[in-house]
Amino acid sequence: MAMAAAPPAFAQGRAEPSIERSQAAIATDAAASRVQAARATAESAAAKKQALQKTYQRQLAAIDALKRQRPSWRRDGEIRDQLAASLATARRLTAVDAHLREVGRRLAPLRAALVRAADHELSGPLSATRRALVSQLRAAAARALRPPPDKIVLPDTKIDPLADPEDLEYQAELIREAERQLSREAKKLARREARFSHMAKLTRTRARANQLEALDDHGPRRRTGRVSSGGQRNDLGDSTEPAPGSPGGGDLPPSESPTGDPGFDPIIVLSDVVDPGTLDALRAAIRSSDPAIKAAAARRTRAAVTRRIENLERRRQIILKRARTLSQ
Repeated sequence: MAMAAAPPAFAQGRAEPSIERSQAAIATDAAASRVQAARATAESAAAKKQALQKTYQRQLAAIDALKRQRPSWRRDGEIRDQLAASLATARRLTAVDAHLREVGRRLAPLRAALVRAADHELSGPLSATRRALVSQLRAAAARALRPPPDKIVLPDTKIDPLADPEDLEYQAELIREAERQLSREAKKLARREARFSHMAKLTRTRARANQLEALDDHGPRRRTGRVSSGGQRNDLGDSTEPAPGSPGGGDLPPSESPTGDPGFDPIIVLSDVVDPGTLDALRAAIRSSDPAIKAAAARRTRAAVTRRIENLERRRQIILKRARTLSQ
């Protein structure tokens, strides 16, 4: 009898991981549903706020038009009615704006909970389809949790003839801080350029190798089955190396990702720093799938940022020289 009781316990032990994975999937889907519901509420509130803002602007325009008319009892009554209506609209707009801020505050912890649930589910074995879906949900939530990039605002580099040495030294320090910020962005652009230049070189090398292979018709050819891109075994059981440029391969520079720098948006950060043509080249590079175009855009942007840094440094030295002259 003891031996007969062993198989059910073994079967139960084998079923536990499946139950745990199912609970993890339920938790992820529930977290995603809560995020989606909060986002829908936020979008509805934002649309309502936009409509109220348009109504409020129309009411203010109507009041201004009435005030320009000839004074009369009728005009004054219409002004009072429009003022009352605009005041009611303003109150509704304030309430909707407060609701929108509250929903925004609730979204952050909901997204953080989704990231944690997705991490827990991704730590276990999943089908390729489910893993792709959960990874996509996690990436979207993590992206929304990142603070938006700050635009670099360049300080004034003109010398005020009435400025005293202390004011000039403070102005020079502001310029120096802008130089530090631009230097950090230049380093990011240099990493971006190196990464995509490396990918473009690999693409050219593979294309050349395929061309030579197509031209070389001599010698026997031996196929060992489908080659996996993740360093796994192929159809015949032979071990394969990771494909060049794949996540498991050694072709990409260390600590770099082929998708770009997370949290780095040069179009926003450098909008007041580089010329419009360079910004257009960056936008075209984002839409392009050619790593050579991405590398060229990063190179052009880095050159523009470097020139801006050099100009700022020259102006800072002139301002400091002016401050020293006034101090004597």
